Amino acid sequence: MDYLHPSLGIRCVGLAPGAVLTPLWTPEMKQSMHSPNWVPMNEVVDAMITCIEDEDIKGGEIYEVLSGKTRSVPVALPEPDPG
Repeated sequence: MDYLHPSLGIRCVGLAPGAVLTPLWTPEMKQSMHSPNWVPMNEVVDAMITCIEDEDIKGGEIYEVLSGKTRSVPVALPEPDPG
């Protein structure tokens, strides 16, 4: 999706958070996780804002959010057929 930025000014970035503790997790599901490092919701929100504001994060990348750390992962996909 990185081809959309130069031509249309659209930067498509995927946000990939780790395990976020939300009410969707049942007690049984929590027990099945092997000592997860839960990502605090505020870190996910901060990462979303970073994806919007930080021009160093390029379109077509995945922005990974883990507990206490983030990283930008480039995705090498073939460009779509223009025809």
